[in-house]
Amino acid sequence: VKYKLWLQQAKYDQPDASPYARQKFTVQIFNPQGETVFEEVRETDDYGGIEGTWPLPKGAMLGSYQLLI
Repeated sequence: VKYKLWLQQAKYDQPDASPYARQKFTVQIFNPQGETVFEEVRETDDYGGIEGTWPLPKGAMLGSYQLLI
């Protein structure tokens, strides 16, 4: 599973600089039962973006997973 997201505050009259640029955040993925199945610390890029991958294990539970920062 690949994920990519940007952390930003909506300020349309401000420059594109992100207050979250080059900061570290913990990325967590939870299965449908609310159990943590993935956790790692990632650093945002110059625009507040984070991307990464999580290898989906064989026999993974069906349902909706949550990704939290």
